[in-house]
Amino acid sequence: MKWARTLLLLLGVAFAWGHENLSAAPPVVLAGRWKLNRELSEFPAEVGFGFVSSGDDSTSGGRQSSGGGGGGGRRRGGGSGGGLGGPGSFDSKSVRVSEEDANKIKELIADAKNPSTVLAISQTETSVTITDSQDHARVFHPTGKEEIEQIDAGPIGSTSRWNGQQLAIQFTVTDSRIFRYLYSRLPGGQLLVETRLEEGRARDKTEGIKRVYDLE
Repeated sequence: MKWARTLLLLLGVAFAWGHENLSAAPPVVLAGRWKLNRELSEFPAEVGFGFVSSGDDSTSGGRQSSGGGGGGGRRRGGGSGGGLGGPGSFDSKSVRVSEEDANKIKELIADAKNPSTVLAISQTETSVTITDSQDHARVFHPTGKEEIEQIDAGPIGSTSRWNGQQLAIQFTVTDSRIFRYLYSRLPGGQLLVETRLEEGRARDKTEGIKRVYDLE
């Protein structure tokens, strides 16, 4: 009977190992080189937190995103704020945050408004690397634990996790102002990047800004 107990033990170990590896595998493959499909993407003038652009940048080069595509949706501003029409139009006092946080908001809004035209994504069981058209790469570990990302305006906390068939990445400027990116695949195989600019208690009512990317 000793050999039987040994066999059962080995089978149990093998099952546990197999289950662990199965659960560790990413639920969806995002890897590839992706090109922005402007016809299927949306480019709103208003992108969040009450900041309104001076015009639609859907056909202009603009500032390229350093962390991944944003989207395009009908987003209502959640709070008071100044315009994002050009240099000097951003009033940090209008959003009631520190100057550094205000600059972070301005930078992330610019990224959401003018997404990278190309995204190169590579992934493993423990990480996802997203590189934009300017060769700025960010590495995310979908564990739900906070990591520090460096953007031009300074360090910012980020968390990432697999949410079903989506990779959810969250940048937290303040407790009440969050930028959330959702990466998933459409039924036709295209990459969908949805950006949500969430503020205050109305986060569940936030409409996403959607971008669609084709595999090159």
